[in-house]
Amino acid sequence: MTGAVRILLAILVVLGPVAAQAQDTGTRINRYPKAYESIDIALSERDRSRQTMLDYARCLIRSNNVRVRAFVADFPETLKYQQRAKQMSTDECIGDGILGFNTGILRASLYSALYIDRFGRAAAPLVAAPIDYAKDAAGQEADAANRYVVMRQFAECVVRADPAAARETVLAPIGSGREDAAYTALAPRLGPCLPQGSNIRFGRTALSGLLAEVLYRLSADAPPVSVAGNS
Repeated sequence: MTGAVRILLAILVVLGPVAAQAQDTGTRINRYPKAYESIDIALSERDRSRQTMLDYARCLIRSNNVRVRAFVADFPETLKYQQRAKQMSTDECIGDGILGFNTGILRASLYSALYIDRFGRAAAPLVAAPIDYAKDAAGQEADAANRYVVMRQFAECVVRADPAAARETVLAPIGSGREDAAYTALAPRLGPCLPQGSNIRFGRTALSGLLAEVLYRLSADAPPVSVAGNS
């Protein structure tokens, strides 16, 4: 892919095209740990929002793994992708109030949760063959396809340059010194992986989510998740 690509991704949980509202009728049995707004005063407001979204993602995976996998297997920015996000949202996973977010943050949080749940205890070997992201993006609008491919090629470059540090950014507790150390260790790998002429800025949720997506898809014994380019 050629030309300058500018990608700006927010770290905050913000009001976006998807919103789920908790409605506690007193009759539903809660089978899955819900996501409550974090009140950990040791965390910044941003980090509390990140933790809430991760908790929500983990609940969604436990409550409807099939829908989650269908969502993360869709190409982003399509109508089908947006519809799956709305169908997947459920008040069974929200402790109270309304949780608003954009689908990019949701996807990032879900991939982080998928990787943590599957490979949190032990890393799997990474397959040698690179992922064909252009195949994922086949049939999509050119700018969207370009963004998708460039972002994930960048993330795969970072993962292969330092798998341990990339993995640590996903696994480290949010807002912890361990997380800060992971990003510090990974920082020297970021610049060399940028495509020439590109300017990519990531918040931690977006970056760790992309790294988690690539780590998950490259892990040798991960259940398959193949993005459908013609969704």
